[in-house]
Amino acid sequence: IHARVCSPNVDKGGQPLNLDTLPIGVPIDDPEVRRAAAVLRVMHGLELQQLQVNINHVINELQSLTADPKTDSRLGRVGR
Repeated sequence: IHARVCSPNVDKGGQPLNLDTLPIGVPIDDPEVRRAAAVLRVMHGLELQQLQVNINHVINELQSLTADPKTDSRLGRVGR
């Protein structure tokens, strides 16, 4: 899982992810099933992170289309 989650070219100085101590939120006795659940949880978190990045990108694109920074001082009065 470490090779799939972490890019080999990036050295962040961190430690490898220990799947045995990762909280998975479900009581599981079998260590292999627990590790598989931990892998799925990590992968799901990464997918949610990428989804949030994509949503933010779409919001930025929509705001660039709908924002109108042009102002016309003839249309309104300020301070009256």
